[in-house]
Amino acid sequence: MPKKITFVTGNPRKIEEAAAVLRNYDIVVETLQFDIDEIQHHNPL
Repeated sequence: MPKKITFVTGNPRKIEEAAAVLRNYDIVVETLQFDIDEIQHHNPL
C-alpha cells in the first residue's frame, strides 16, 4: 500500500515534479488547492 503526501499549492508544475520523484518511493501525491496569497521576501537577511 503506497504512502500518501498532500501538497497544498496552486502550481500544477510543482505537483507534477513532486509526483514524478516520489513515485520512485511508492508515495502518492494528493493535492489541495487554496486561493491564498503567498508571502514573498525579496530582502536578503
